[in-house]
Amino acid sequence: MKKKLFSISIVCLLFASCSKDRTCTCTSTNSGNSDSSTHTTTLVKVSKSQAKANCVSSKYDDSKGVTHTQTCNLD
Repeated sequence: MKKKLFSISIVCLLFASCSKDRTCTCTSTNSGNSDSSTHTTTLVKVSKSQAKANCVSSKYDDSKGVTHTQTCNLD
């Protein structure tokens, strides 16, 4: 019984320690000008895999031919 209880408590601690606040920093640029902007988002009580899934980079072309690029990094 003690071994089961010990094993269950270890598993609970592992899952509890994985969720924490994480920071995603993104830099946006446009091919039409040299300006760039940076913004930071705090992801509250998420695992590292959840944070990676929500902190994504993107790139697209609009109808005017301008390429918009957003590069994100998980801090």
